[in-house]
Amino acid sequence: ETLSGLQSEYIHLLDQEAKLSKDKLSAKDRAKFARLTQLLQAQTSEFGFSTFPPSELAISEDSYRPEKEGYEIGFETSASDAIRLKWAYQLGLLELAADQETNHPNLLVFDEPRQQSSSKVSFESLLRRAQGAKERGQQVIFSPSEDLETLRQITSKLDCEEIVFQGYILQELKE
Repeated sequence: ETLSGLQSEYIHLLDQEAKLSKDKLSAKDRAKFARLTQLLQAQTSEFGFSTFPPSELAISEDSYRPEKEGYEIGFETSASDAIRLKWAYQLGLLELAADQETNHPNLLVFDEPRQQSSSKVSFESLLRRAQGAKERGQQVIFSPSEDLETLRQITSKLDCEEIVFQGYILQELKE
């Protein structure tokens, strides 16, 4: 009797499983991938990415990372383009969270975003794009070691708050 009940339950579960979609992504997931790809392409273009046309970039459905023609982007880019790609991906995820349901904390921290000597123009484009987070109720924090006067030339044109720390922000606690 117990086995007969289990058999009926098992048949019911198999029937339910057969009705499930074979596609691993929902329509909402596909929309998120499409939107993130749009954001990535637009931002890499805006930031001066030039290794190949930004329109060739996509987001992998397996790794959720930027790819070109089905291959994850690794050493194919210059160091400065790799940084631009990271900026676009990270800021793209933040912007995606503003108009799609995600698990993003709505906070993004850039530590030394101008590493690899990316151009001042690219960096200024990043800061300009990031200021939009404020309007969306999100926050982007930059921690550059940029020359303060150079940085102020850029930030004076932006709606942002500047906090300057003298010395190291993180320091050993003395008891």
